[in-house]
Amino acid sequence: NSMEEFVTQVKASGFKLGIMEGMIYGDDILNNFVHDVNNADVIVKSAEDTDNIKKVISGELDGFLSDKLAGASLILDKNLGSKIVEIPLGIKSPIYMIFSKKTVSPEFVQRVNDAIKKLKSSEKYNEILSKYVFPVVLLQIMSSTWFMYVSYIGAVAFVLSGLNISLKDNNTLFVTLILSIVPPIPLSLCLDIIQSNSDFHITRQTIILSTAIVLIGFSALRALDAFNKESRTDKTVQEFFRHFLNITDSIGHSCFSITGVAIAILLKYTPILIWGPIFAFLLGNGGTIIRDLLTKTKDIRVFNGDLNPEISLLWGFGFSFYLESNATNPDSYVTSLVAILFVIAGVVTRIITIYKNLPNLKFR
Repeated sequence: NSMEEFVTQVKASGFKLGIMEGMIYGDDILNNFVHDVNNADVIVKSAEDTDNIKKVISGELDGFLSDKLAGASLILDKNLGSKIVEIPLGIKSPIYMIFSKKTVSPEFVQRVNDAIKKLKSSEKYNEILSKYVFPVVLLQIMSSTWFMYVSYIGAVAFVLSGLNISLKDNNTLFVTLILSIVPPIPLSLCLDIIQSNSDFHITRQTIILSTAIVLIGFSALRALDAFNKESRTDKTVQEFFRHFLNITDSIGHSCFSITGVAIAILLKYTPILIWGPIFAFLLGNGGTIIRDLLTKTKDIRVFNGDLNPEISLLWGFGFSFYLESNATNPDSYVTSLVAILFVIAGVVTRIITIYKNLPNLKFR
């Protein structure tokens, strides 16, 4: 039993576990453990969750038990999503409203049930979900490994595509750095602003990573040029880099489109079915638009007639729909898999549209 393993580990390791005084949890094993006076050395009681959060930050506690919604909301309100990680215990229990048969009539109970049904079919219900349920998704996204990996993969892909463009245009090292660093910067700045990182460490890490890749790539390409003097005119080499640009740009666009949806949720923009696709487009394409404007040809690939922006909007809407549909019962593992699937779908879709020359809708 996983709960038995949990309480055994807490006791054996001396893990300081915070609980709310008088709280009853939805598992008998856990309840027996936290309310057993023999476990007082590892159980710390507080009046409310905010006290437990303060104790975790100060180091008095190693962790605390909290309702999924209440804990996520408090952590996000205090902007502590990067310091406190949610670990689901798999406890699920229904919530009931109990009335006294002596003082409450069956007619009143029926009116309450009818009012609940009416609320669930109203716009007000969606507002309540946005305010209290989406924080669970927010915390899940901020602390997820997939979000970090997808963001870095997208950044690396865009850096490589910028390097590729500079090779084609025979740019200087400085121009290459600019073209490679510009595309991933919007996402990095958004994350720093959302997480209130006054030192902008995410943006700085992105710039450092991008610079390192550019220096290595620039040196490698110079070495290739020295080894093969005809590499610049070699059609095989040119074809390779053309395909390489298509692939890296597709990966970058797709990764940043999916993280764009996450950013929309982190910013609490609703309805997510509208703002999710918009942010998918802005984060997936905004940096490359600026990059393309800085190139010698000023050819903005996003607006050259291919199905690039439409793909960002399509898969951005799909991921937004998934997150909204599962907002009341998010699962971090499933969400990670779905995010990866949407990234792959975006990459594959772009590759197909490029190499199959699928037409876009035009006036003529």
